[in-house]
Formats: sequence, C-alpha cells, structure tokens
Amino acid sequence: MALPTHTAFTIAFLIGIVPAITLLYYTLKEYESTLKDELLFFSILTGLFLGIVVSFFHLVISAELPYLNIITLVLVVVSFALFENIVKVVFVQLRRFGAEFTTTYYGATFGIIVGASITMGRTYEFFSSDLAVVEMVGIVIFALAIIFMNGATGAWIGFGHHDQNLRWSLISAILVSIPFNLLVFWWYLFHYAFEPDFEDLTLIGGALAYAVFVFMYSYFRIMPEALPEKERRKRLRERRKAASR
Repeated sequence: MALPTHTAFTIAFLIGIVPAITLLYYTLKEYESTLKDELLFFSILTGLFLGIVVSFFHLVISAELPYLNIITLVLVVVSFALFENIVKVVFVQLRRFGAEFTTTYYGATFGIIVGASITMGRTYEFFSSDLAVVEMVGIVIFALAIIFMNGATGAWIGFGHHDQNLRWSLISAILVSIPFNLLVFWWYLFHYAFEPDFEDLTLIGGALAYAVFVFMYSYFRIMPEALPEKERRKRLRERRKAASR
C-alpha cells in the first residue's frame, strides 16, 4: 500500500537529511576552526536549492530508462555525470570563496547537501507507489550512496579550484561518477521493469561500496592535502605530542 503524502514526504526528508548532516559533522569536525559559519550556511542553502534542480533532472531521466536501449543508457549515464559535476564547478567558482583552501570543504558540504536533496526528491517519488521490504532497504542504500558520492566529488572539485587545476578535477570527478551512475541507473531498470528481488540490492549495494571508497579517498587524501603546509605541520606536531603522552 502506498504511503499517505505527508508520511512519504516526512520519511523521504529524514532519509535524505539525517545521513547527510551526520556525514557532514564527521567530515568537517577536523576543519571546523578554518571555516566561516556564514559560508558554511550558504553552502548548505545553495546545496538544497541546486540539489532540487539536479533531482528534477534525475527524475526526468530515470523515468525514461525502461524504454532506452543500451547505447542511449550509456549516453544518459555520461550526461548525468557531466551535469551534476558541472553544477559543483559553478558553485566552487563563486567569487565569495576566492579559491581559498577552504573551498575544498565548502565543496564537500555542497556536494553532501546536493546528495541529500536528490535522495529526498527521489525517495518521495518511490514512496508514492507500493513497496516491498527489499525495495525499502534498497532506497536507504541508494540514499547513502548518492550522499557519499556527491560529497566526494564536491571535495574533489573544490580542491581542484583551489589548486588551480579545476579542469583535471572535473574530468576526474566525471570519470569516477560514470561507473557509479551506471550501477544506480541499472538498478532503476530493475525497479521499474521487474519484480523486486535481491539483485536490486546487489546493484545498489555495489554502488554504495563504490561511493564509500571514493569518499574515503577524498577524505583521507584530498581534504588533508588542501590544508596549507604550515597548518599540516602544526597538526602533525599536535598528533605526535598526543601520541607521546
């Protein structure tokens, strides 16, 4: 039985926003002292707004997937990877950020919240129809995967702008997004065209594992590298002192 509209909206909101805020907290807590509250708040609001645009594009494309052949499917996957990452490029180049090293963290914030917006719109549409238990589990996995992936590419593109290497960062973000989008859109095909089964969870579970891997790379490699050399040395000294106690 389909859920009532207000219940579906509430569940979709929670599935999108709770993981996003949790991930945002753990991602930024190490860099909190370097960030400005007003820019962080701006990144969140802008992410919510532009995430709606990306989500609408997502809904329109995915609704047509059952009628696409394999070549068109690949074109759709590539075009979506282009679209969602170009949105991040536009964001990180806003004049107020000034290509500072903190653009990496504002980019990650923006990406995570864009991911939350996408999942809210997408899961609300899912809950408007009858769902099996396996599909509900798949929706939660889908939400986590989208949030992790967008957070990772947001940090990647933000760092590229700071490092004056935005073109290569954009290309890299697009390339890592394509396999992820292929798994996600293929999952849509199974959702719309076939009865739900555990193959749904295999596809979307693979997408989540891939997204977490890419996010971990961004978190442990790209975000620390964005810090100025002086700040990195200071943090290294603090860690050595803490370890020696």
